[in-house]
Amino acid sequence: PAVGCSVPREIFFLGKRELFRNFFFGGLIRFYNTVPIRRGVMDWTAIASLKDILAREGVVILFPEGTRGPEDSLRQPKFGVGMLAQETGATIVPAFLRGTARLKEAFLRRRPMRVLYGRPIPPAEYESFEHNPKGQIAIAEMVMQRIAELQKNCLDNEKSGKQ
Repeated sequence: PAVGCSVPREIFFLGKRELFRNFFFGGLIRFYNTVPIRRGVMDWTAIASLKDILAREGVVILFPEGTRGPEDSLRQPKFGVGMLAQETGATIVPAFLRGTARLKEAFLRRRPMRVLYGRPIPPAEYESFEHNPKGQIAIAEMVMQRIAELQKNCLDNEKSGKQ
């Protein structure tokens, strides 16, 4: 939600299927456009839903690593972001989140929460990549490189006292 709150368009999220087990919470996140996905397998139903959303020029927020990680650490990406981009021709907008690990402190304004957006990656930047898992991982690695740049800028600005 932190990434999407400043996006002026309808957005869709990915959420692990386990989050939908609770009737009330599952209904809430479904209301807020969360698409359930089974982790650890190729969930073709979820992928078809995401491709349909992107084909209609919708916005999908996903973590290239497949999950959130510990604050300030970036994990190895999965090929999903590259696959979806190649199959739909979607523009990718990298984003870096900081301060979301301890939401209570952020909401009480004891600790800042930041979301930084990078320059968009249009299809022209990845159209020459191989159309297979190797090329899709290369696209995901390019996205992670852009996220790492955002992370570095964020941390450098914090050290220098800039907001």
